[in-house]
Amino acid sequence: LAPSGTFNDMTDSVPEALFVYVLEQLNPFNLAYLHVVDALESDIRHGAKVVDLAILRAAYHGTLIVCGGYDYERANETIAKGLADAVAFGVLYIANPDLVERFAGNAPLNEADASTFYGGEAKGYTDYPTLAN
Repeated sequence: LAPSGTFNDMTDSVPEALFVYVLEQLNPFNLAYLHVVDALESDIRHGAKVVDLAILRAAYHGTLIVCGGYDYERANETIAKGLADAVAFGVLYIANPDLVERFAGNAPLNEADASTFYGGEAKGYTDYPTLAN
């Protein structure tokens, strides 16, 4: 779910109320987990109404995984505050196939090349350097 998402002009006039309702309705289903995309910088630039993660966490009682522009520090802070059970990484993993090792060793991260996302040739798909290379 993407409560603050604006992709393809997807918005709601009261996203907080809508998504709190949706999450409350999902509670009885005992899902393995619920994945929520936090407000992205691009959503905010497009006028997204940012939905407070604490309110969503309070509404949903199961395992909550969040994503959306997280770095190592913010991910750990979010989990430590109890706002999520886990954090997923997308773009960071694309550019850093050894992301766990980089986080563990406080190593520098490769920058992602967004021009190679979503199709094209092999460039950007399997050629990002690892720490071992």
